Amino acid sequence: MHGQFVWYELTTPDVDAAKRFYSRVTGWGTQRFDDDYDMWTSGGRPIGGLMHLGDEMRQQGVPPNWLPYVESDDVDATAAKAASLGGRVVYGPEDIPGGGGRFVVLQDPQGAMFGALKPGTPGGAWDGTPVVGRFSWHELMTTDYVKAFDFYRDLFGWEKTGEMDMGGGQNYFMYGKGDTAYGGMFNRFGDMESMNPFWLVYVHVKDVGTAVTAATKGGAMVHRPQMDIPGGSIAILGDPQ
Repeated sequence: MHGQFVWYELTTPDVDAAKRFYSRVTGWGTQRFDDDYDMWTSGGRPIGGLMHLGDEMRQQGVPPNWLPYVESDDVDATAAKAASLGGRVVYGPEDIPGGGGRFVVLQDPQGAMFGALKPGTPGGAWDGTPVVGRFSWHELMTTDYVKAFDFYRDLFGWEKTGEMDMGGGQNYFMYGKGDTAYGGMFNRFGDMESMNPFWLVYVHVKDVGTAVTAATKGGAMVHRPQMDIPGGSIAILGDPQ
């Protein structure tokens, strides 16, 4: 459905190392798509992609990154609308080989990167229900969450589902569709003040402590230790790349 998160793509300098790392932490499998692209699988179903961060991208300043894709009814129209709203078309729109659909990589007006995708086979989008092994929260750190939300609302029809006072004059804004929250947005602050706006995606796991232990044994960096939040527990990690 238009506006639901549907795909998650890791670009990394070491594809084989990434496969080993994430499979230990999340239980994912992998499936070859073509010579340049692998797919992450959860429960045998593709949920995302994996590709090599080449020298050309590195020279352009592209770091290892996760890129979330939002489902679009019409990728070309979404790209045009994003540009008209102050965003930027970074790559595409382009067809995926073998009837895999059509996609575009975009940048929002504050600078965060994301993708829009019309899958060749519909029905794989995340519907807001937490499922172990799948991404279940999508968080935007930005410079102006009010303007950012206006952009994504106009683009994907997202709605406000709540807002929480984090203290120190900072708010955490939650969005989704109806009563279903897809994620949150907040303005960068403190030690994040100098960071570029970006999307952070959270994987739903059986036990956060167990996942953090597996990740750190595999070489991960802990950016935010495990902490309880309303409705659950989280930790923020960086993979070895």
